[in-house]
Amino acid sequence: MKNPCLEAVFLALESSHVIWLRTAKLSRGGCAASDEVWWMIGEKMIAAIESGAIIAFGGSYWSVLELYRHRIAANAARLVE
Repeated sequence: MKNPCLEAVFLALESSHVIWLRTAKLSRGGCAASDEVWWMIGEKMIAAIESGAIIAFGGSYWSVLELYRHRIAANAARLVE
């Protein structure tokens, strides 16, 4: 069984890594930075709606945590390219 505290720590660490990658990209400026801002705003709105729907329909904490960890992993992979 997974430890919820440990999973939350992983989420925090992975999130801070993506924040660092985004900050580096935004600091370079240009079209890529502008695109990243719009990408970031849109994905946060969608993730909030999806996590709200998971909770509203009786989903678990794990489902929300998995949603965010999946999104964060995808962002990290995209930003490293």
